[in-house]
Amino acid sequence: FKRAFPESLASFQKAHSLAPDNPVANLQLALALDAVGRQADSTPHYEAVLKTDPGNSIALNNLAYRLADKGVDLDRALRYAEQAVKNAPNTPVFEDTLGWVYLKKNLPDSAIPIFRRLLEKQPRNPEWLFHLGLAQYQKGDKTGARQTLKDALANKPSDADVARSNEILKASGESTSCDSRRPM
Repeated sequence: FKRAFPESLASFQKAHSLAPDNPVANLQLALALDAVGRQADSTPHYEAVLKTDPGNSIALNNLAYRLADKGVDLDRALRYAEQAVKNAPNTPVFEDTLGWVYLKKNLPDSAIPIFRRLLEKQPRNPEWLFHLGLAQYQKGDKTGARQTLKDALANKPSDADVARSNEILKASGESTSCDSRRPM
């Protein structure tokens, strides 16, 4: 499956070269660049989508998450995330992004209810558990954060989330840590 990404990426690059202002071509290229780990290269394509299709929920969401993740232009990230959720309510990944932006803006009281709602639907989602744990930690609920992060670690999170969770667990006095590398 992963071997198809370079070929697909080349196809999307060719489509974009034929129609550089087309929002669909820009969006598909941005998504393909993200899929191969080239997020920095995808950002201008998401921005190009919004120039011609300012209500595109996927571009709004992905840019909001990217800005929040980097901790830059958080007010713009919040506007984008709110618009994506407004355009496509009940889209969990968009709601997660909104919670993530709140978290990055140091607004855990706004983030926590979002992550809790998401976890009602998918209680073992490691990314949402991780986000909730971070929000609880930010709020000062070290006990809740410790338990939530342990739950996240038990559900095969990304390596980056494992590292950050272990940092927080160690800082909160937890002596155990977890490694996400498990036998297949």
